[in-house]
Amino acid sequence: MPTRQESTDSTLGVPIRRPLVLLCVPKEIEEGLSVKGSVAIATIPTTDPVAAVQIALKENAAILVHLGAGDEKLRRLAIARASQTVPPILITCGTEAPGSRRIGALDAAAHLSDSPDPSYLRGVLDGAQLTSEGRRVRSATQVMRIQMLYELSSRLLRTMQRAQLSSVLGHTLPRLLEVPLILVVLPKTSTPVPYVHAPNGISPAAAGILKEHLRRAWEVLAPEEGPVSWDYLDELPPADAGGVIEVDADSFVTAPITRGNQTCGFFTVLPDAGWGEDEPRMQTFFVVGDLLGVVMHNFDLLEQLEMRATHDGLTGVLNRQTLMDRLEAECQRTRRYELQVSLLVMDLDHFKKVNDTFGHQAGDSVLRAFTRVLTSAVRDVDIVGRAGGEEFVAILPQTGLHGASQVAERIRAGTSELRIPVGRSHIGATVSIGVASAIGEDAQVTALVAKADAALYRAKSAGRNRVELDRLRPKRDINTMDPEESIDLF
Repeated sequence: MPTRQESTDSTLGVPIRRPLVLLCVPKEIEEGLSVKGSVAIATIPTTDPVAAVQIALKENAAILVHLGAGDEKLRRLAIARASQTVPPILITCGTEAPGSRRIGALDAAAHLSDSPDPSYLRGVLDGAQLTSEGRRVRSATQVMRIQMLYELSSRLLRTMQRAQLSSVLGHTLPRLLEVPLILVVLPKTSTPVPYVHAPNGISPAAAGILKEHLRRAWEVLAPEEGPVSWDYLDELPPADAGGVIEVDADSFVTAPITRGNQTCGFFTVLPDAGWGEDEPRMQTFFVVGDLLGVVMHNFDLLEQLEMRATHDGLTGVLNRQTLMDRLEAECQRTRRYELQVSLLVMDLDHFKKVNDTFGHQAGDSVLRAFTRVLTSAVRDVDIVGRAGGEEFVAILPQTGLHGASQVAERIRAGTSELRIPVGRSHIGATVSIGVASAIGEDAQVTALVAKADAALYRAKSAGRNRVELDRLRPKRDINTMDPEESIDLF
């Protein structure tokens, strides 16, 4: 059975070693078969482009050197041949189109005299052998690039959090693109530059040009998003002695990162000198840009799912299960570091009457309005949630009973001032609040909730719209932090 190295079913009539260089020459040049290094060279006396390509197909030639005219028919055949599984490298050596473009082939037309002689043909064949080696190198490079692209896409599509994006991209992207600057910019997120690769840094002048480049791109591709700040680009790694210095606005290549039909950021590189001649690398760049858009969309979906799983759909604060998990974690921290934690349990007064009189939509409006009062009265480090129905909870880390009572009074006073529009009228609302606190080892979830519930019950029994404190107060009140302050928990 014929193999790639040797074929007995050959137009040439003799076994052919592979790879084969098929040289189609004018009839006055003697045909034959010779070997140069690891390449077999066959000469066929024909200048007909149709016959030349047919022979190349039948012989499975690796390289076809055609000394006829570089006419349009031959070019169409070259395009057709390029769609085959193993396309040859086609070298056209005619004289009719010396300025013709490459179309998936190496065009030697501009380098051939009117009457090619055997010495020139030998030079062509020497070049053909080198071309064959180069083709194998390029093929190996392409295989490696495809493997790295597959690895990158697999890792990105398994990434669940935005914070992991930098490490995932850094693992593969510099080897994949091999350029001096790679930048991922998401201007409307909390981390606007999740990834930057600049081993030699970037000069202030180049950073300024980059900012202008991205600003113009944002105006064109995301006009509906409005202007954004690009000042964070001033914090890119500064250039060292070999850094990126001489660039202009056209030096950068940018692909939009799109989430659906919306541009949410940019994928930008500073190409090297060989970029324009490396079409597979340019295609890889745009594939990665598209992939980043898919990843951003996945992040949005995951965050929406997490939001639905952990937050109350009506008010946007934490739901009961997440609230209890956070309370348990805060009690553990309080016990470990001998701190103090306070708990507020709140219940809107006569809420059932609001639903029965004005309807559930009016009740929903009251819940949302109260949530705004609640979230504006606490600090960023405090934890608020809806325990169910009209009952809400606030966890105040590192806060004593006195400070917690001040927060509770702000919430009560703010609620009593509410006027919620319902139809053509307005309704008010009041809230009763129970406050409890625990220090160190006494910070147990069940006991703390029970004490706050007992205080809430007393507030309800005493006439509602009031704050009641836990009667079993801690022996001491660690109130080292003003309730207006924000703290670093860790």
